[in-house]
Amino acid sequence: MRCCGSFFLFIYVLVIFCYGFGGVERGRYVAQSAPVGRIIVVDKSGHGDFTTIQSAINSVPSGNRQWIRISVRPGIYREKVTITPDKQYIVLEGQSNPRTIISWESAIDTLTSATFSALADNFIAKWIHFENTYNYQNTKNAMKPAVAALISGDKSAFYYCGFYGVQDTLWDSAGRHFFYECRIEGAVDFIFGAGQSIYENCYIIVEARGVVGPGYVTAQGRNNPNDASAFVFKSCYLEGNGKGWHAWNYGNTVATISYSEQGCRGEGSDMSRRVAWEKKLNHSELTQLTSQSFIDCEGWLQQQPQ
Repeated sequence: MRCCGSFFLFIYVLVIFCYGFGGVERGRYVAQSAPVGRIIVVDKSGHGDFTTIQSAINSVPSGNRQWIRISVRPGIYREKVTITPDKQYIVLEGQSNPRTIISWESAIDTLTSATFSALADNFIAKWIHFENTYNYQNTKNAMKPAVAALISGDKSAFYYCGFYGVQDTLWDSAGRHFFYECRIEGAVDFIFGAGQSIYENCYIIVEARGVVGPGYVTAQGRNNPNDASAFVFKSCYLEGNGKGWHAWNYGNTVATISYSEQGCRGEGSDMSRRVAWEKKLNHSELTQLTSQSFIDCEGWLQQQPQ
């Protein structure tokens, strides 16, 4: 499924700002070709086709093969939303001002706590904000994994979206994903999973909300050297503080860990005190990881509707 090779390095931007390397302009990522066959309107006040997002998704036929746009009018939609694997080719589109928010409060366990779960291939989200408020509301209790969004479908793209939580905010679980100008907030392992993803021009915000002790931006979960998964943060902005590098359970096997940064600037960009096991990448490796072909060698981004 991942035709773009089995390159095994992982790029992690720890500091404030990282330059892009491929020279790829935003326009190359904007999909323009595929038509939308149907538009569904969600309005919680009752002036659309449905009042909840889940009911609109449920109306998409199983085995769907045409792009369907679900246009969600502004508001806070307090519901758990799941796009099951049989409901492909969905564009979920909100509005930025006023915002369109999908919100829930749950921390049963990592797998079932997600406010939003996209399990189908060929999915697009625009101007949608996903949040899990469990750790916001329970600051006196022990912090728990509380996922805002779980993404496990292949060929998924997110434009101008927000992901808000504290621990395990964004579960970038599996598949090839593209995040453009998204905002991701959290404090502990809040971008995690084994997706093969590029995050471009994104805002990564460490927001502790009373958390005591060190927190970590990412916990990339690949465990096989032949696995092509990696998180690439390209031209992103990172705001926060703390050490941020930890080998976790790897102990004496840190040679198998591949974290790297390059071309960063701003407060915190001094690399003289990084961990000894940080990888140094050559120009060829950087080009391979930061080019669009790392996640899209067959052009699926261009084949998606605008």
